Amino acid sequence: MKKKLIIIVSSCFLAIVILLFGAGLYINANIEEITRKYLGAAVKFESVEFHYSPMPTIVFSGLEVENENNNVKIPSLSLYPDLLALIGGRISLKRVIMEEPLLLADFIPSGPSLLTTSAIPAEMVGGITVNNGKLILKGRDSHVQPVSFALAMDKIEKKDQTISVQVEDFSIDEIGLKFAGSVTISSLAPLKLKVDAPKASLNASAVKDFLVKFGFMKGDLGDQIPKIESVGAKDLTLHIDSEAGEFILSSAALHFDKNELKEVAISLAKGGAYQLKCADLLFDMETIHGWVLENPKGKEVLDNLLTKAKLKSLSAEGAIALSSLDVKGTQGEKAAISGSVDVKTEGLKIHVVSEKGEEQDFTISQLKTKVIIEEGKPSVSVEKLKFSSSRGGTGSISGSFALPMNLKRMEFKGRLNTFEVFDTVLNLKAKKGKTASLKFDFGLTNPCLEVVAEGGMVRVPLNQETSFVARLNNFRISQSSSKEGTGSRGAVEQETKDFDLALIKGKDLYGKALIKSFQFNDLPQIDDMEFELLCRKDQATVTGAIRVCGVNLSLAARFIPPSTVVAEINGKGVSLNLYSFIACFSKELPLYLAGRLTVSASLFAKGDNPKALLEGAEGQIMATLARCSVNNLSTLDYRLSFLMDILAVAGVNPNTLDSLPFDKAVARADLQKGRIVLDTFSLRGPVVDAWGSGEYLLKEKRLKLSGHVQTALGITEDLNIDKVLKRRKT
Repeated sequence: MKKKLIIIVSSCFLAIVILLFGAGLYINANIEEITRKYLGAAVKFESVEFHYSPMPTIVFSGLEVENENNNVKIPSLSLYPDLLALIGGRISLKRVIMEEPLLLADFIPSGPSLLTTSAIPAEMVGGITVNNGKLILKGRDSHVQPVSFALAMDKIEKKDQTISVQVEDFSIDEIGLKFAGSVTISSLAPLKLKVDAPKASLNASAVKDFLVKFGFMKGDLGDQIPKIESVGAKDLTLHIDSEAGEFILSSAALHFDKNELKEVAISLAKGGAYQLKCADLLFDMETIHGWVLENPKGKEVLDNLLTKAKLKSLSAEGAIALSSLDVKGTQGEKAAISGSVDVKTEGLKIHVVSEKGEEQDFTISQLKTKVIIEEGKPSVSVEKLKFSSSRGGTGSISGSFALPMNLKRMEFKGRLNTFEVFDTVLNLKAKKGKTASLKFDFGLTNPCLEVVAEGGMVRVPLNQETSFVARLNNFRISQSSSKEGTGSRGAVEQETKDFDLALIKGKDLYGKALIKSFQFNDLPQIDDMEFELLCRKDQATVTGAIRVCGVNLSLAARFIPPSTVVAEINGKGVSLNLYSFIACFSKELPLYLAGRLTVSASLFAKGDNPKALLEGAEGQIMATLARCSVNNLSTLDYRLSFLMDILAVAGVNPNTLDSLPFDKAVARADLQKGRIVLDTFSLRGPVVDAWGSGEYLLKEKRLKLSGHVQTALGITEDLNIDKVLKRRKT
């Protein structure tokens, strides 16, 4: 019995060996015919070996399959036959293992011949393992860099033109993609496949490089995508069709660090078209801050913001939620983007550090807004925005506006209640309806500055979207120096700092401003200001009229980048009350002067900073006084002390007079770079007459007069005055 069993087993083993050897010989002899039958391609190989231990294996070396412009090179191909199937007369392989296969395929096929899976006998193969494979898609001009991959497939199924396989482990190094799931392949060249993976992981930066490499994404757009090392995915679906130029990725959820995206769909097409949809996005602000710093353009914008806001640093804590994201557009020279997204956050904290090292926190307690982009132009609808300062005060904003700002279409409400930013307190009430004008009441206070402005923007002309008309009922600015004396030093630096007119370049703008009253420090109040602004061809022109102390002035100025300002002022006042006119400039002098004043002036100035503009001013001034008198001679102000010198020359004792009357006084002067040159002056009165010429040095407050004096008795004396008009110390 034992001998019979040995004989039977030996016979079966010999039969298997004969079948395997015969199958090997059959495959060896008919491999080219089999390949042409199933793949429509020619095959070549260097050698074939049959290994019977530890398990039956057929190993091909230097295998190469050619199909038109497509080529597959496999250094080592191992076939593991199903012995039971062979005994039954069928060719069946339990597993196929490929070592370092190289597939060269047309990215865009040039002919009708395709390397598809329609004729591949998938039912003959139980599973496929690929170790360190490489795929090279050939473009119109050159090869694209290879993509390496590895996979282990089980449960291969053939349906119509496609092959579906269950993948135990699939990885693409360049994408950093790893998953287990199913892969459906309908063509190898051009590549057409679909991946369904319940769980997967990928490297976002690598995906970006892959898409740029294979032409699905332009390089400049890829540069804007932040670097993300590893992203976990749930229910991932990937569809690639190189012939149609389609790359479609969707996932129920993508998550990395503290960030999460749900119901994501990304579609990229040849020609640069793309679409991105996402139901919900949750981003950690620390992550966003890191992305901004990594991106050169983002860092430049942040640095400019910090410089203009005079901040050393800015950071944020919390999360921002986006939902209903739907964006589509095109890449390239005619790039365009359209779409919408909802933005929401609660409890977002912003931490800022000033240039002086002071720290402060701001909290966005509630934000709910919608952003809509049409042909690259965004519009924002803020349903609710509430925020507060750690130093005190709250604020709120609601409304809608578009970028760039369009005042006519803007609609919003805003309020700041004693909102503190470091040492500055802000108060604001602002409102604008869709068809109504803007109205606001603004106040700013800090140790060195106080600003009050109340007024609004009236309706913009329908045919001028970039125009505005501002009307202010009250506008006041007050400055004060700091206690340490740094204010004066800062004022000097401000005087010599060149004007920055870069904002004018490229602007096409018309504006009009009407200001009922304007006050700066203790300077005379300016009334009924009316200005028009026109920006064209990288220059700006301002024309207007104002009233100062009863004198009507017309102004014209041109602003030429980078820093040049040219200005001209002309004005005239007739029969002005001298007391009221002097009161605009001084609190003391009106006590000594009375009469009627007629004045005309023409001034011109050009400079690159405030100091150069003032010191370089030139012009002419003509002043006439009628029925004027100088009162309170016994306590005469030091600025009028030159009159006492004139009386002394005339031999008149001022102690015998209560006042000094003049029937008429005339002065004509030229303003010449810090000097008022008196071409001529004359004082005519019952007590004394004086006439001559001279100059007044503004910086030194030095008066020089030369001429003649004649008394009521007809005696004429020479007049020479050279004195500094400064208050004497007592």
